[in-house]
Parts: sequence; structure tokens; C-alpha cells
Amino acid sequence: MPAEYALSNVWVGLGVVGILFMIFYYVGYTSSKKTVSDEDFYAAGFSIGPVTNGLGMAATWASLATFLGVIALIMKLQVPFVYLWIQWAISIPLLTLLYGTSLRRMKAFTPATFIRQRYGKPSTVVIVCWMILIMI
Repeated sequence: MPAEYALSNVWVGLGVVGILFMIFYYVGYTSSKKTVSDEDFYAAGFSIGPVTNGLGMAATWASLATFLGVIALIMKLQVPFVYLWIQWAISIPLLTLLYGTSLRRMKAFTPATFIRQRYGKPSTVVIVCWMILIMI
């Protein structure tokens, strides 16, 4: 790691991480008291609109991408990958706005659930295997 990225005091970094974990735990604990069904967990009890849902999905994707090392990839590839990452972050809310209403009407929370409800159970096995193959 280059010297300009290093913390002068490691305890500051550990303290920030500890405080963040305590905040995450508090938010998770308080929200678990209000969540009683799958609809509450996946779609906020259908009480939020498509814009809020899309922004929530974009935030989820961005936080997952951070843990998977996208920040390191951006630092390595620099500007071209930044544009691609911004495009992904913008496209997720847009897709939710376009298709989110029909998915909410079907009560499909995952792609596999949507395919099973739309095309039947045999197609679900094929599509899930295809998704796993793509992830590998």
C-alpha cells in the first residue's frame, strides 16, 4: 500500500470500524422488531414507491460491490471503469422504475421467483443453473 493511503494511527481506523458495526447492529436490531413477514423484509411491506425501491436496490448493489473489491478495481483501471460503475448505479433504479411495478404486483422478490411464477417450475431449474454458471 502506498504511504499516502496509510493511516498514521491504526486505532483510529479500528475505532471507526467499531462505531460503524455498532450503528449497523442497532439499525438491524430495531428493524428486526418491525419486520414480521417476507413482504416486510424484501419490499418494506409494499409501503414504498418504485423510486425509493430502485434507490434502495442501487444502494444494496453499491455496498455489495464495495465488499467485492470494486473500489480496488477502480483504483487500478481508473477512469473507464468509473464510468461503467456509475452506469450500473444509475441503471438499477431505472430498471426498477420500468419493471418494478409488475414485479411487485406478482410479489416476486428475486429473479428465480419471477421466472417460476411466469414460466413454471421446470424453467426455474434451467434459469437458476444458468445464473450460477454466469456467476462462476
